[in-house]
Amino acid sequence: MKKIGKNILASKSTIATHIWEKALEKRLPILGSIELTRSCNLKCPYCYVGFDRDNPIKNELSREEIFSIFDQIADKGCLFLTFSGGEPFIREDFRSIYLYAIQKGFLITIFTNGTLIDREMADFLADYPPYMIDITIFGATEDVYERVSGVKGSFRRCREAIKLLKERSIPFGLKSVISTINHKEIRGMKTFAEGMGKELRFDALICSELNGSHNGIKYRLSPQEIIQLDYKDPEKWQEWLSFDCRQWGPVQSDRLYKCGGGLYSFHVSSAGQLGLCVLDTNFRYDLIKGSFQEGWEQFIPWVRKKIGQKNIECSNCEIRAICSICPAWSTLETGSPENKVEFLCQIAHLRATLLKKTRRQYNEKEDTISKA
Repeated sequence: MKKIGKNILASKSTIATHIWEKALEKRLPILGSIELTRSCNLKCPYCYVGFDRDNPIKNELSREEIFSIFDQIADKGCLFLTFSGGEPFIREDFRSIYLYAIQKGFLITIFTNGTLIDREMADFLADYPPYMIDITIFGATEDVYERVSGVKGSFRRCREAIKLLKERSIPFGLKSVISTINHKEIRGMKTFAEGMGKELRFDALICSELNGSHNGIKYRLSPQEIIQLDYKDPEKWQEWLSFDCRQWGPVQSDRLYKCGGGLYSFHVSSAGQLGLCVLDTNFRYDLIKGSFQEGWEQFIPWVRKKIGQKNIECSNCEIRAICSICPAWSTLETGSPENKVEFLCQIAHLRATLLKKTRRQYNEKEDTISKA
């Protein structure tokens, strides 16, 4: 969520900095996400939601319950709101939910696969523009795309949706989850994105599923392959290089949660459960039985104050700063919020080795130039 927040605010530098600082200073929930549904029209084999698509989803928020949550989070200062899923557009009442959110003054981002955006929906979005439509693409060719999506015709519908958005100047971005199925099409997806005037964002960290299943992780690339993806992407690798090796070291805080979740951001599940982020299932507050005010002012601070175990392996690790480990990942992977995730550990150590090598080569080059 922190990364999403920084991306959202980055485009308005001066104003963004002021908003960000005030949100942190006063602990304002300016950045939220709500899972409108866990239902989806596609069948991606490594989706983190991980539910049985042949059985209907139960206990999801009604439109009226969503409206009530919108009222409450608006009163507490929420500004940026992301609609996620499942597939948000699959809800029959999507338009009324979206319009109500617009009326509340939220700047809305929609996470979608795009395949349900037809001409009529595109016209609707053009009349009431979102802050951003974030479309996940699964491949550069129809064959690979639909091996991931599991649905015939989805490649064509996604491409048509992107064209409709572009024609109407509706802001959108393109991203992809990289797996053993589509990793050879990264270049093709980047080329397609560039043709649309966009930059492809991608991530290869496939996590276990929210329902406790580990079925999707068999589609992970190896840690070595993931590091090479980062290394071969100039912008991604430059971001990692910005982490000064001299600042690495064990995490000083004894808190269980060391992220920004709950400081300025929150997530609401499709069942109305308030938490720190979409992946964290350790602690949830029921917004149907309680209020957002109570959840934000009492429950979330209680979660953030939780103390982790002393001297556990990850907290004492010298390269903890460049590892993606967190309580949410640990729980999904191992069943405990503090266990080491071997997959992430291997990636972090490979990353540290390559970063040190890259920085050493850079320093040697600088020394050579200075002596010339």
